[in-house]
Amino acid sequence: LHPSTCERLKILKLSHFKFFAAYPMTTTRKNSHVDMSPLTKCSSQAPSNMSASSQFIPPNFRLILKFARLTSLNLSHTDIKNHCLDLLVESFVQLESLDISSCRSLTSFHALLKSALKWKHLNLYNCTFHFQRSPTIYEILLQCENLESLDLSNDHPN
Repeated sequence: LHPSTCERLKILKLSHFKFFAAYPMTTTRKNSHVDMSPLTKCSSQAPSNMSASSQFIPPNFRLILKFARLTSLNLSHTDIKNHCLDLLVESFVQLESLDISSCRSLTSFHALLKSALKWKHLNLYNCTFHFQRSPTIYEILLQCENLESLDLSNDHPN
């Protein structure tokens, strides 16, 4: 992609993308730190709130972080993990539409609560809310004052 595309792009759809499939769990990977230096190659200003994490972030996932102006992100049917969702929500301050439908790897939705006021569109179809203890999905949604569309459908029995 052209470098200016990284600065302009507002809507990104990555449905069915496998971030972690090519990376088997190893002790080395589990304990590695994230190298965020590729961010500076696309954007002249990397988000200041990103920090190294002891949890593995696949290189193909880090590429998403280059698109600092995203307002809409579709990650439906991906293998995104809790720590990656947290990083995305913290990094994309303009993000107001999120589709994490059928992301069966997600078991914590704290990231949604942290940014509850910015959400206008949430697609949480087939998410595994029964694993979420506190806050519950209902507690999270009570904080989403600007929500215009919401999908909580579930076609899998709990």
